[in-house]
Amino acid sequence: MLVCHCHALTDRDIRRTIRATGACNVAEVGDHCGAATGCGGCYEAVDEIVSCEKRRLVMYQSEGHEANRPGLGHEANRPGLEQATLQAPLALTG
Repeated sequence: MLVCHCHALTDRDIRRTIRATGACNVAEVGDHCGAATGCGGCYEAVDEIVSCEKRRLVMYQSEGHEANRPGLGHEANRPGLEQATLQAPLALTG
C-alpha cells in the first residue's frame, strides 16, 4: 500500500527501513528513507507502522524466537528497538 505519496514509499518500504536501520520513531524513519518529510500527510500512518514494528519485535523476543532465527539477535541490538514496549494488550483470535 502506498503510504508516502511525496516519496513514493509503500508500507513495505517503511517496514524494511525500520528493520534495516533500527529507526524507532517517525523522524528517524524520515532521515533514512524520506517518509513523512514532504507534505506530512503520511505522518500518522508512518507512526502507526513504527509502533507495529516495535510490537512485532517485542512479541517475537518474548516468545523466545530470537535464538531460533539467524540474524534476529543482531536486529534486537539496534539502538532504540531494545526499548520498545507493548502499549496495549493484543487480542488474538483464531
